[in-house]
Amino acid sequence: MADKKVYGVKGMMEWHALIPVGKNMLNVKFTGGTLTGYGVTPAKFITANAVVQKMIENSDAFKRGKIKLLRVYEEEKKEIKEFFLQDEKKVVNEVQCETIEVTSLDDAKELLRNRFGVPWNKLKSKSSIIETAQLYGVEFVFK
Repeated sequence: MADKKVYGVKGMMEWHALIPVGKNMLNVKFTGGTLTGYGVTPAKFITANAVVQKMIENSDAFKRGKIKLLRVYEEEKKEIKEFFLQDEKKVVNEVQCETIEVTSLDDAKELLRNRFGVPWNKLKSKSSIIETAQLYGVEFVFK
């Protein structure tokens, strides 16, 4: 599995890039851009597909700087440690997780949106918010 890469387009809230690939076109949908009094968040596209990554990085828009590589999430390699409790062998996957206190689901959504660029439509229910947070190594504690 390839590393997950986040691409961005500054100054856009949403942009559908049509990237020529041979005789075909690759439609890449950048979403989630905002312009607020606190600053500008670029529209983003996230993929772990190595073929799509190569197509984007070989495109004219990427070479000209319109599309920029914002972040690379390297594939995590989890260490497995063994613990012996009450003469039983148990294997535990140890994953570092950041615990964050929030007052509501809206606060959790806002944090995922601002810190990781997660689109609102992926955060419709409490379970989807918790699952998405776990993907980014965050655990929410609701007050």
